[in-house]
Amino acid sequence: MEKLRKPSMLRVQILGGAWVLMLAVLLVSLLYTGMDAWYILQASHFARLAYMNTLVLSALMAAYIVIQHDNWLRFPFAVATLFLGAFALLPYLVIRDVLILKNQIPTR
Repeated sequence: MEKLRKPSMLRVQILGGAWVLMLAVLLVSLLYTGMDAWYILQASHFARLAYMNTLVLSALMAAYIVIQHDNWLRFPFAVATLFLGAFALLPYLVIRDVLILKNQIPTR
């Protein structure tokens, strides 16, 4: 686990793989869903709570990006994270790690 604390190609591969897996799950679920998302949110209290938790976590991660990082990518990806959640957060982390590995931005 110590290898994953600092930017490395292993961390880039894990984060990139998680993003590709999320996209695959999204595409498969969009193809085979029989119910409308709005109907599910209206019918299920658990679904509403899960959705609100996702919104809160997205806002926290956007704030983390803006406060903790100091590169030019942080603002567009923070806004995208507010609306897209991990679909924007994971590519940001991959791009940031690749730039750090290429020594284009300093690490903190």
